[in-house]
Amino acid sequence: MRYDIQAAKELGMDGIVLGILEESAQVDIERTQALVELAHPLPVTFHRAFDDSENLDRSLEDVIQTGASRILTSAGQPRAIDGLSTLARLIHAAKDRILIMPCGGINSDNVVDIVRTTLAQEVHSSAGTSSPTSPGNGSDLSPGNHEVGSGGQAELFEQKVAKLVSLLGDLSHDQHVR
Repeated sequence: MRYDIQAAKELGMDGIVLGILEESAQVDIERTQALVELAHPLPVTFHRAFDDSENLDRSLEDVIQTGASRILTSAGQPRAIDGLSTLARLIHAAKDRILIMPCGGINSDNVVDIVRTTLAQEVHSSAGTSSPTSPGNGSDLSPGNHEVGSGGQAELFEQKVAKLVSLLGDLSHDQHVR
């Protein structure tokens, strides 16, 4: 991981994503903190290993201690929409100390509800590209249409991203969202 972080810095990457848990399923604060320091000045996102931790509230505090910039999480659930109340609680508890980035099955059908309910400032979506056969993750895509040169897949991806951007742009003007 140290080598990869150094390479990312040398190649001009924008950030690092990592997550280390101890065998007890608790955040490995010491090793994570060392990698966060090595990554500096690049921001570090603690990935969904967070969801496998024993206690999400405790793990939130542990990740904050590491100096990471954000946590990528679906609140221990397969999809963010299934963990809305926990996500909202984590975002509230995080205050201005770290960003909580909901992820997992986020698409144009549920992004507005997720952001309104949790008050998330950032979300992560694959826009249906991570698993074409998973519900809510592009299941409407044709399995044979994955060639970049075909144009259809890339065009559909662009349409999905544009729709997400539009929905989120509309939310930024909504008085129900901070």
